[in-house]
Amino acid sequence: MDTKPVVQNFLGKAVRFYKASFEVEMTPRKTGSCNVTPPIESSRRNAYSTNRNFTFETWAIPFPDFCAAVGYDKKSVLDLINGSADVFADFYRIEQIPDIRGRRQKTILMAQEMADALAFKLSVSRIKDTETRARVIEFQRWVIFTFALIRRGKLKTTRDISVSFSCPPDYQNLLSLASGQDLARAVAAVADKEGTAPVTVYRKLRRLRGTNVINARGVPRKQRTV
Repeated sequence: MDTKPVVQNFLGKAVRFYKASFEVEMTPRKTGSCNVTPPIESSRRNAYSTNRNFTFETWAIPFPDFCAAVGYDKKSVLDLINGSADVFADFYRIEQIPDIRGRRQKTILMAQEMADALAFKLSVSRIKDTETRARVIEFQRWVIFTFALIRRGKLKTTRDISVSFSCPPDYQNLLSLASGQDLARAVAAVADKEGTAPVTVYRKLRRLRGTNVINARGVPRKQRTV
């Protein structure tokens, strides 16, 4: 797993995206119960016999970020995972992930495809509150758009996660954007919202990041010399 995440903001909640890979069974054959509570205590070694494995390379979302973004309590989402243990087997694991202070904490890391499936299950039948259901559906749409930007190289990993978590929500999204038209449009939108000039937003971004804007390769652009 790449320890540097792409950090984006969804309705005031920071969501981290990590580049990760999962060892997944192509044709798992169930030989025992997979129902566990919670998943962090699960051991699937005795639940399946492996026919063929493959390395599934994708992006992943931490379990706490997912729950906070969709506005759903952790226990209910854990119950949902346990209820579909056969489906979600191998698509999540425990990782030591840095928190806002840089301390590594044990956290469930879920493949993006698993997060999509969970959000779909929540929005289809399990949410009676219309406001919460609308939030989950909006999250589904937002994730599709965000992953499209990540896979096209429009969003880059964050070098200092503490800065991404502590800065204002609008600037969390800007910090991961590489230099180009997408960043220029996003900066103009924030400047219009704040009633200031784009150059002011760029200067604030530079102070937050401690470097110039990042280029397409994910490294800070060199400062012009006079």
